[in-house]
Amino acid sequence: MAAALTDALEVAGHEVHSVDMMRSANPVFAAWTERLYELLTRYFPIVYGWSYRLTASLSTRHWLWRVLSVSTRRSAWRAVGDYQPDVVVQLFSDHALRPPIPASLRMPRRLVVLTDYALHSRWFYPSGGAYILPSARLVVRAQREYGVEDPLLALGIPVRREFWSAAEGHCAPNITHAGRDDGGMLDRHDFSCDSPSPKTREGSTPYVLVLTGGRGVFPQLKKVVRTLRQERREETVVVLCGRNQTMYDRLNEEFSGDPQVSVRGYLAHVRPLLSGASWVVTKAGGVTIAECLAVGVPLLFFRPTPGQEFENARFVSESGAGILVKNLSQLETALRGLSSDMLAEWRLAAARLGQPEAATKVVQLLENWQGTEALVGQPETVGQ
Repeated sequence: MAAALTDALEVAGHEVHSVDMMRSANPVFAAWTERLYELLTRYFPIVYGWSYRLTASLSTRHWLWRVLSVSTRRSAWRAVGDYQPDVVVQLFSDHALRPPIPASLRMPRRLVVLTDYALHSRWFYPSGGAYILPSARLVVRAQREYGVEDPLLALGIPVRREFWSAAEGHCAPNITHAGRDDGGMLDRHDFSCDSPSPKTREGSTPYVLVLTGGRGVFPQLKKVVRTLRQERREETVVVLCGRNQTMYDRLNEEFSGDPQVSVRGYLAHVRPLLSGASWVVTKAGGVTIAECLAVGVPLLFFRPTPGQEFENARFVSESGAGILVKNLSQLETALRGLSSDMLAEWRLAAARLGQPEAATKVVQLLENWQGTEALVGQPETVGQ
């Protein structure tokens, strides 16, 4: 999402400096915490989910949040002093810029952009400036559950530039089985925009897209693909493995004889493939969901990681844009009951939730923002 906002700001003619406060403060500690997060979410998701739920109800003023921001606070204010920004946009509100400020510095305007369809007490702090939330429903919850008094605007989660135009035509990917003679992990895309989307071309085969994230992590993936082939025989299954070479190799070996399973590696530009899908099976990361909603594609979440990803999945399913299943048995049941009418309803709901223009709206907000306390020309709260 940092790239999306940077792109939107630079297109509008603004100077942008990106700072990873954790890495600049302590690279070793930052690498350790990232590794810990990966291990917990991959191998001990219940532990991570328990810690997330336990702390979600804490006060936004809890001492724990101040302690956790000690390591980044100095680097954050050092960056403010070095760059003298008109505004600081935080994509993770870790309380590093929480008042009081160093006497030698001018307090910049601060904007926090939340990247999940969920709420947590750590993501808010008193006098934090203003907050961009994905949905008006979350604005109401933030005010009710956390007593947030700072301005809250439901402008959506900023997505990459390729998703900014919701009206772009769908491109039809050349879906072929990857096989083992392609030289290894595919880091490219086989797209053709000369023809309509596969799901609209007469006589073509519709496909379901499976997204495993950039790291290529997905629970019981082989069994999920087998279940999709068994219950949805009319659809090709396209799997994106991210940068996980092991996953890519294993899936190719497992489904080498099935022409209706196409395995792909990391794709820098996924919109053409995403736009043409009948529906998507995906991890429940906030930005991934926002990109799917931006093109109005229905979503199925399989065993989302406890914590914000589970909350993301629940939000989307409760909004009518998809379904959340917790195990293979529920997946089989859901697939057997999945009808064209149901997918059409999910698609409409996804389009209503999607906010492909979020990044440009954030830029417009910043350009109209005068002073440190008030938002002038504040956009209307939109979304669900």
